[in-house]
Amino acid sequence: MRTPRRPEPHTLAGAYALDAIDGPDRARFERHLARCLACAAEHHLSSARQSAHAIAEVLNAPDAVLLTARVTAGGTATVVMSRQDRALVFTTDGLPPLGAGHCYQLWLMGQAGDRPAGVLPAPDHRMTSPVIATGLAAGDWVALTVEPVGRSPGSATAPILMLNLTA
Repeated sequence: MRTPRRPEPHTLAGAYALDAIDGPDRARFERHLARCLACAAEHHLSSARQSAHAIAEVLNAPDAVLLTARVTAGGTATVVMSRQDRALVFTTDGLPPLGAGHCYQLWLMGQAGDRPAGVLPAPDHRMTSPVIATGLAAGDWVALTVEPVGRSPGSATAPILMLNLTA
């Protein structure tokens, strides 16, 4: 009787990034990852894995709330938030493209002050990949601004979206 072959370690990179392997395969891949530059570079595995895990936690939280809003510049924003996890997942559809040197900046605004929460990735087919924002406080709003690339995020420009998170 033949024993089943183990998957080639390089083929496990995507599953590992999504936290979809465990046990002996996980341990074997982590040993492989420590010495394989190609696999370490793929999806910047540890940060991609952490981000995917944090997004999944918010989306699956028992208190998850879905909010949508129109952006004044065009397009829509979708937020899934969990007060229990003090986090939200933010994505957009149909935002207008920005000129070189500008980016969309996500903010949390409230009694704790205005806090930068991440830069939106470039859209793919007019949609942005999810961005996780942590550190939600009671009474916070989520805002979206257009900022110059490389600008120190000290204060926000005029928001093109202000969404009340008191749902």
